Amino acid sequence: MTRRYARALRGQRATGSVPRNHGPIVSTIGALGLRGLVAALSLEGAVDTAAFETFVTELLVPRLAPHDIVLLDHLKVHHASDIERAAATVKARVIWLPAYSPDLSPIENCWSKVKTFLRGRQPRTRAELDVGLTDALNSVTLADVAGWFKHCGY
Repeated sequence: MTRRYARALRGQRATGSVPRNHGPIVSTIGALGLRGLVAALSLEGAVDTAAFETFVTELLVPRLAPHDIVLLDHLKVHHASDIERAAATVKARVIWLPAYSPDLSPIENCWSKVKTFLRGRQPRTRAELDVGLTDALNSVTLADVAGWFKHCGY
């Protein structure tokens, strides 16, 4: 990941480098609540149903409180999972967002902040990416979260 914009002294060119050969894709799954990031998982490759099920059962459900609400978009792996049953075991509720509604999902704003933070670090190895991702997730403040939920109308 590299920065989208650069700065240089007036009259001078801003320079940077972008690696040509990309490594494996790294995906991140997360859950955001008013109390902050509830759970997060990064893995190599795309998020499939098995990965999402593992995230739900091993990370998300143990951290849900009764009456928590889980907002989900219409990604196929969300529908293929057993998230509604798993959430019900801890008395949480699942609400499906309308189709094509990223403006109603506070976690989209969170991912924007995380990606901007990572672009500033410009990680070039998996180890640098893991450290940068941890730091980026830790940079999410409760004030950020409150603002994102308010911005989305909650």
